[in-house]
Amino acid sequence: MTTHILEISASARDEGSMSRLLTRDLLQALEDRLGDITVTRRNVAEGLPFVDADWVVATNTPEEERSDAQRRRLAFSDELVHELMAADILVIGAPIYNFSVPATLKAWIDMIARVRFRVVQVT
Repeated sequence: MTTHILEISASARDEGSMSRLLTRDLLQALEDRLGDITVTRRNVAEGLPFVDADWVVATNTPEEERSDAQRRRLAFSDELVHELMAADILVIGAPIYNFSVPATLKAWIDMIARVRFRVVQVT
């Protein structure tokens, strides 16, 4: 059985990043241990939208009452939530900048931790 891993990378640096190096090592160890894996990679350092008033209004509007514009506003967030839900294992590579995680990682968390997301079971 294939294990699906979602890798979230948050380092601003591609080369010389300790968090990216550690993440690669962890993924290799997981593959060595589990055998058949697939990895979906999301590099949040490339940028993500931030929560704004339109996004908040859209998430607080019941799904059946959302306008087409609100559905479009939440489409990327929906994509991120589906990526997470499809994963068996979540690996987050996060550096510490200024005593905290990068803003883009916080933006990813904001996009996936939301109200009124309806889970659709696919069989």
